[in-house]
Amino acid sequence: MPHNSNYNTSESQYGYALFQFNITKASNLIRETTYSTFQPERYQNVTVHDRAFVKRILFEGTKAIGVEYVKDRQQQLAYIQNEIILSAGAIASPKILMLSGIGDENELAKFDISVVANVPEVGRNLYDDLFVSARFFIPQNKDVPFYSYGLAPTVIFGSTENSSSAIDIESSVGVGTLKGFPGPERSFWLWPNIMHLKSRGTVTLRSSAPDDAPAIDPGYLTAPGDLQMCKTALQLGIDIGNQLGLSQWRSKQIAPETGAGLESYIRETADTTQHYCGTCRMGTDEDSVVDTELRVRGTSGLRVIDSSVFPLSITANTAAATMMIADKGTDIIIRSLQH
Repeated sequence: MPHNSNYNTSESQYGYALFQFNITKASNLIRETTYSTFQPERYQNVTVHDRAFVKRILFEGTKAIGVEYVKDRQQQLAYIQNEIILSAGAIASPKILMLSGIGDENELAKFDISVVANVPEVGRNLYDDLFVSARFFIPQNKDVPFYSYGLAPTVIFGSTENSSSAIDIESSVGVGTLKGFPGPERSFWLWPNIMHLKSRGTVTLRSSAPDDAPAIDPGYLTAPGDLQMCKTALQLGIDIGNQLGLSQWRSKQIAPETGAGLESYIRETADTTQHYCGTCRMGTDEDSVVDTELRVRGTSGLRVIDSSVFPLSITANTAAATMMIADKGTDIIIRSLQH
């Protein structure tokens, strides 16, 4: 595979590259977030209520007028002058919408939730990447590397179609010193993350009680072709780990065991990458949950701005794209207020 000097600026992400992390100076190695970079206390017109649990959005007809929430075990109501921005993520945003009466009217009827807007796609179209892993023992005569941030600072972008224009594999590299890693410390692994899978899942309510977690069915490996994509990605990790250039770092392949069936291994060990998105899909069609201005269909005074509005999966981690949606959403809100 070719070396990619910068996957953010190159024509294609294809190849191996230095991993670019959102971390502060090397002295403290703390992950930067939108909160730490744009701290609300810098702005006089922002009030943050931390540890407040949102129960539902309040409506007058189909117009959003406020939010009901709990803080310090006390029921609270907050009413608005302009509009509500729901930004609770691809799992909680559809849950809050459904608890508020926005969703499939047949599903809401199961829990005696009054319908504000019949929007059947709320909670559908759940997408998540899958990861699989190839693991190898490190010989006793080698010192196990330790990386302060966790993952090794390298990434491999590949393709199940062997095409530099169809990137759907993103493989991290790590060693057993990674905090929380369940495998042996004296090991290294390649962690292919398979993107652009076809399978879709759902987020639905268990009850009308806000404290109850939603029912999540990720629908992994239900679409034709997804399993083969995972097998191709896993084989890439196995092939790289067994390269001659890594022989001094490899004493034995741990997983999958040599000769083991890849399909059963994938079904038993594939796991979430926590790239959840799509459950409040944006679109120009009437079946979409939000329109291209991020407004919830069938309502007024309510927008959703988070990864749940992704209409399709993306070729990367979800954080940067979510920040761009927030940035664009800010422009939309300001423009609407000016008009």
